[in-house]
Amino acid sequence: MQETPVSQVLGYEWQGKRTLVTGASGFKGSWLCKALLNLGAEVYATIPIHNVRHPYSAYGLLDLSNDVIEVSLDISDSQLVFDVINVVEPEVIFHLAAKAQVPVAQHDPRRAFMVNTMGTINILEACRQLEIGERILVISTDHVFGDRQIPPEGFLESSPVSYAGPYDTSKSAMELAVRCYHKTYYSQLPAIGITRAANVFGYGDTSPRRVIPQFINSAVNVPHEISIKYTRNGRQFIHITDIIAGYIRAASSLQKNNPISPKSSEISQQKNQKQSFTPTFHFALSDYGNYTENGEPFIRIINLARMIQSTVSDVNASWCKEAGVGDVKINQNGAIDFAPNENPTQAMNCSDTCARLNWQPKTSLEEGIAKMAQWFFVQNKKDISGLKHLISRESQQITHHLLD
Repeated sequence: MQETPVSQVLGYEWQGKRTLVTGASGFKGSWLCKALLNLGAEVYATIPIHNVRHPYSAYGLLDLSNDVIEVSLDISDSQLVFDVINVVEPEVIFHLAAKAQVPVAQHDPRRAFMVNTMGTINILEACRQLEIGERILVISTDHVFGDRQIPPEGFLESSPVSYAGPYDTSKSAMELAVRCYHKTYYSQLPAIGITRAANVFGYGDTSPRRVIPQFINSAVNVPHEISIKYTRNGRQFIHITDIIAGYIRAASSLQKNNPISPKSSEISQQKNQKQSFTPTFHFALSDYGNYTENGEPFIRIINLARMIQSTVSDVNASWCKEAGVGDVKINQNGAIDFAPNENPTQAMNCSDTCARLNWQPKTSLEEGIAKMAQWFFVQNKKDISGLKHLISRESQQITHHLLD
């Protein structure tokens, strides 16, 4: 049997494909750029106009400035977006640029809507006017379901979006705008898909607010104490290599389609309405049964802290001994059950996406946390070459995921 070329995914050829990645200097954007380069794509990477690089960011450690074509862009500036797409003429767009942190959006809701909702409309409108591109993958979030009660099976790809805080609602509005444009202007637009992901973690994430990096860094460093503000919030997670493989598989699967014909039969319309006109994909781990309460499809923050506590206190790990990590403590002083203005729990069902894309996560939560603990140990030694070695080796895993 002939082996699939590394440049092809689900039959789609990436070699030489002119690809625009918005939000490319962010955590997920950096990993995506690296994976696309490995597939042979020609990558145009948008970076903020006032860009500040963290020395331990994935973008810097993967040396992406040497391999991508950098484009300065404020996604909320419609004319700039139009000009970039007009000049680049991308065949594929991965749209990741966003105000992606809940507290940031709460502090500046107007900016969250300008970037998350209007920024996406700017991309769509430029592609519509110019009639440019083969496919667009719009990156959304598991926050779009608002604070509604989770269905027994979890939120499906076809579950309706709702509202909650500014971040959640700006992303919900974004999805509605994408579906509006896709159905109304399908003949002028590329094939379009939407992805939703659980909380992503992995090497090169420099955000101080994301829960796994925050907890692990606190555990690895003196006084080896994890402080918890909200104990009962339930969250799902996904490792960075798994989500990037999912994004590329999703983009590779997109096909140009037509809206439901008003002349089609009632039975046909009912069948088609079960699936959104815009393909939607879910990516999350589902192996929470061993460390959750009552078989919940997510992990409570207190249980996540305990898992990290156990991992970082592993007396058999050589790096733990070298770092002098002994007993890691959990501090719940002043903690409350749930964070205000956030979804108390989140759980997506990914079974349909797994079947459609032949995709499965490869890295368990426990395995990913163990890797992250070692990462922070190397980072705290300020060992740049060690970090580059770890992240380069890990990035090769995405290619293996794509070919499975």
